[in-house]
Amino acid sequence: MAFHRCLSLLFIAWQLPVSGTFAQTPVRWLEALDLRDAPPLATIDCIFEDSRGFIWFGTYSGLYKFDGYTMTPFKHDPNDVRSISDNKIKKLLEDRQGNFWVGTQVGLNFYDSRKKIFRRYIDKQKYGIGDIEIYDLKLDKTGAIWVATADGLYKMASNDAAFEKKFPMPSDKVAISPVYALEISNPGLYFYTEEGLFYRDFVTEKVVAIPAEASFQARTKKWTVCLQKDYLGTIWIGVNSGLFYYDPSVAQKITLHPAFKNKPVNFIACKNDKGELWIGAANGLTVLNTQTRQCETDVPLQVIGEKDSVGVLINGFQSSGALVWLSSSTRQLYKMDPRKQRFQHVPISLVKELKDVSRLFELYEYNPGELLIPQKYGAALLNLYTQKPTPFSKQPSYNLAGWKAGVICFLEEKDGHLWIGTGGGLFLFDKKKRQFVQLEKADPEFSKLRGVIIRKIHRDPENNLWVATWKDGIFKINPTTHTIRQYNISVLDQAHNISNTRSIAGARDGSVWVGARGGLLHYRADLDSFVVYKNNTNDPESMSENTAFCIYEDTSGAIWCGTYGGGLNKLDIKTGKFKHYTTRDGLLNNNVFSLLPDKKGNLWLLGYDGISVYNPVTDSFRVFTHDQGLINEEYDGFLYGKSRFSNHLFFCGKTGIDYFDPDSVQLSQYAPKIWITDFKLFNKSVPITVDRTPADPFSLPADISYPQHLELRYEQNVITFDYVALDFSSPRTIRYAYQLVGFDKGWQVVGDKRSCERSWSRVEKCRSVSCAIR
Repeated sequence: MAFHRCLSLLFIAWQLPVSGTFAQTPVRWLEALDLRDAPPLATIDCIFEDSRGFIWFGTYSGLYKFDGYTMTPFKHDPNDVRSISDNKIKKLLEDRQGNFWVGTQVGLNFYDSRKKIFRRYIDKQKYGIGDIEIYDLKLDKTGAIWVATADGLYKMASNDAAFEKKFPMPSDKVAISPVYALEISNPGLYFYTEEGLFYRDFVTEKVVAIPAEASFQARTKKWTVCLQKDYLGTIWIGVNSGLFYYDPSVAQKITLHPAFKNKPVNFIACKNDKGELWIGAANGLTVLNTQTRQCETDVPLQVIGEKDSVGVLINGFQSSGALVWLSSSTRQLYKMDPRKQRFQHVPISLVKELKDVSRLFELYEYNPGELLIPQKYGAALLNLYTQKPTPFSKQPSYNLAGWKAGVICFLEEKDGHLWIGTGGGLFLFDKKKRQFVQLEKADPEFSKLRGVIIRKIHRDPENNLWVATWKDGIFKINPTTHTIRQYNISVLDQAHNISNTRSIAGARDGSVWVGARGGLLHYRADLDSFVVYKNNTNDPESMSENTAFCIYEDTSGAIWCGTYGGGLNKLDIKTGKFKHYTTRDGLLNNNVFSLLPDKKGNLWLLGYDGISVYNPVTDSFRVFTHDQGLINEEYDGFLYGKSRFSNHLFFCGKTGIDYFDPDSVQLSQYAPKIWITDFKLFNKSVPITVDRTPADPFSLPADISYPQHLELRYEQNVITFDYVALDFSSPRTIRYAYQLVGFDKGWQVVGDKRSCERSWSRVEKCRSVSCAIR
């Protein structure tokens, strides 16, 4: 009696948050495609997305299939008749059965996606079409294949095995035969030749030339011709003399779009549901609204983490999720993700590129869109949009040595006066008059702060000014009595190290909280002193670590503080107990430098390697790193800030400044398709055998990603399935779980691992294993 074990493989894939919406921005940010495991690509002539979600690249060095991680090459092999006929790929087309037609410089190829083999259509006697250059491919509603070639226009009906030439026919009396571009527009077909644009009616089979204005120059380079129908039915024609359009609904002639006069068009990328065209021309990238025909020209493009020019855009394609793929003259491949455009960047290393910049200052927005960047001998205003600094030459007339010690923190009053804390004292600047106030001359008490390293400044409801310092404790400036009180009690200092303070914040009840190297301090007005909270190794509900980098009071009255290695802490004032959040709870990094609230009450937390967002409603975290669209991979701990003029947050790292509106950052609702990509026995991929017989070694009847039934012998007891989820936005942030039903008792959460390996004992009472791939 034979015993069987029946297995089914189930998958779950999810992604760390990368999606959101963001209004139109001055710069479109590109990512250089991560091809760390792929060979260098030659010039890319076409980009294509198949019905399953894979992206294909036709290059001058072969055809490539991309799954977000791996480039699978398909190349001509002179010793294999089942390989592609040529390595210079011109066009790709998927038919109704999920197979592909591949146009090359040397003929047309059919790719059987299940058997993973090519059939060459280069025998003219057998297939009606020879080894000629293929320029374009289209599929009509009947399933017929239309082919634009160097020898004219060909068609193969869905149930035929050979092609029939359709243009030029002897009766057409057209001397020029090459057809360079096609576009289906039922009930007919538009095609472009050196004589201009033509239309072929599917019913009558009549061919008519489309009239054009005098500026339309049909003579063109074949590799720059592109036709695209928008969702309104207008035909857009991109040639080396500009961008033209033809609206068949009003039977007008071909008309030049004024923004593209004498500007060669290299590609038109379209997604009809958006009503936009993405056009690559001599003037760069243009976004055109097909309804209004208005366009945003010279769209500035910048590659995240790079300063070099993108180069001339050669090709473009818009895939699912409105992801735009661009190839350039530098042979580089880029993607532009609308889900990441919410993050804006200034790609400038402040520490390296601006003279004598300190890492200890906060990011302060002096004017809308302008950050005040302190330097050792002055300051600079950095414009977020032009990304250029301009000098801020104002200097105080007193305590110049303290000013040159470096600016650290700011507090702007409602009347436009700006308190500035430095590495050597406190200063007051009148923004309206653009001059410093003579503090020490007006009040000699301020001389007490000469040489003091000031870290934070706070104004309480009683109008007292609180100054947190490094090494000198806390100062309270009373505007009524004109006195400055220093809290640096030796007993407390010896016990709790309150002299080294890092942050200061106010609570709704008017009390003041200070973060010190030795703990979290709460000023009690009734005691005129501080209550100190710190770590107690014998109390798990005490502060997790003594360094309070940042402080925030939420709407419930709870006090939050970020620590140095102890994660995020939440203090219940009534009980004096702390709740701790660390990487085990989803926090990205246990070093928490910032606590910036947004309008929804979420807390944005900066760590060395990215940003965590705490949601108090769900009591959970989301994380954002370079993979989600941030320019930085490493951040400076104290270089952050919040806009006074907008909803933007600022975070600075080694590569530059990231800034964004928190409301634009939302969770992705996209559910990626999951496919099995390989099946292995004993860690070796099982091949596909065409026309297999029972006597053949074990092999697959078709590609493993297609539904099939496999039966293994009992000794074939080590199997592996490789799999992938197709979301090209940030593939390396996708996390997986699988369950091999009949083997696993529950879901196996495996992080970013993309393989499932299982084995069983050879002595088990089973003679075969039955596995259904669905």
